[in-house]
Amino acid sequence: MKKISFGTDGIRGLANRPPITVEIAIKLGQAIVSVMGKGLVIIGGDPRKSSPMLMQAVAAGVASAGGDARIIGIIPTPGVSFLIRLEKAACGVVVSASHNPAADNGLKLFNSLGEKPDDTTQMQIEAEINREESRQLPTGGDIGTVEEFSEGVNLYAEYLTSLMPTFRDDPFSLAVDGANGSTSPIISRVFSLKNLSLHIENTTPNGMNINENCGALYPEKVAKIATEIGANMGIAIDGDGDRLIISDENGVVLDGDIIMGMIALWLKQKGRLQNNTVVTTIMTNAGLGLFLNDHDITMVRASVGDREVYKLMQKTGAIFGGENSGHLIFKDYLPTGDSLLAAIQVIKMVQESGKTLSELSKDIKLFPSKSTTVRITEKPPIETLPSLSTTIKKIEKSVAPGRIIVRYSGTEPVLRVTVEARTEKEAIDGMNAIADEARRVLQ
Repeated sequence: MKKISFGTDGIRGLANRPPITVEIAIKLGQAIVSVMGKGLVIIGGDPRKSSPMLMQAVAAGVASAGGDARIIGIIPTPGVSFLIRLEKAACGVVVSASHNPAADNGLKLFNSLGEKPDDTTQMQIEAEINREESRQLPTGGDIGTVEEFSEGVNLYAEYLTSLMPTFRDDPFSLAVDGANGSTSPIISRVFSLKNLSLHIENTTPNGMNINENCGALYPEKVAKIATEIGANMGIAIDGDGDRLIISDENGVVLDGDIIMGMIALWLKQKGRLQNNTVVTTIMTNAGLGLFLNDHDITMVRASVGDREVYKLMQKTGAIFGGENSGHLIFKDYLPTGDSLLAAIQVIKMVQESGKTLSELSKDIKLFPSKSTTVRITEKPPIETLPSLSTTIKKIEKSVAPGRIIVRYSGTEPVLRVTVEARTEKEAIDGMNAIADEARRVLQ
């Protein structure tokens, strides 16, 4: 069997095929007990058809290794992070493939602090999963337990509700697209407040409709609904509830970069932006950097992935960071991205400022950015491909001060190509030139 390894965000693939099988989920459960201790393990997941099967398998592995598993059931990814801290668990596992299609699934880990584990811990767990010699497992009274803990969803929902602002007499209208995902059971509870008018779409998961033409991958849909009903704001969530894209009162979609710009300035004005620093990633648009610089806010870039963002936040002392994809981390509350928590913060910002989202975002001018993917069968270092490297360097010069990001996906067999430029035509031409050369040398 091919060795199991972690990608950008856990292990991910087609459910019931390696590496996302019952057998591997059991081995993961055993491995985390071996590496992270025999304490309590919190297990939750999204509403894919394969998720209950895999949650039970992880729990079986935990118990067989002497740990105690609590299965929450359907809960957003950040909910598991929250419950680990609340219940003082040893670690947690989320069964979810986030924004991927319903047939996929994934296995994501959190440590005892509710954080994504560090590289050393991940490597130790990988080694345990991949070990060939048989494992000495406990017997009798030393075998662990498995129990249902559906109350965990209520505890998480109550926490989020406690963070909602007190609304003024003016009513606030909100349109929500839940992506038929893991936030579906709690959206109406979190946002059910006086003077808040709520319109909800796509919160009836059936196991196979998660992310299907809805949610954070299709934010223009909730944007259209928001304008039709006259909402102050539209929010689009991804399948596992850790990413947020919003739209303003005019139906204009605002991605993670623009949200970060608005939030960073708001936090600075309130004296809450620690070290006047925001952590973003290499994918963040150069235009955001210019905006933040104009307001004396330092922007530092991490590698792709909210795990990498959080690591750099710890290093720099920043309390806010995120990705343009919509992972937004408010370190004072949780150490991972949380779509509902982020939406609450945006609502607070609008309420406290007395401004509309279009007013708050109007000064953030992003460079036109175009992205595409190239399907590949292997991932050789890009610097070992002379013709592709030459093409990238040539385009970099032509689009400056815009940027080029060419990288392999950590979760899919694709090369991702993104080009920023002062004009849309320059971005499209540069993207196509790099993608064409990538296809020639990688396919």
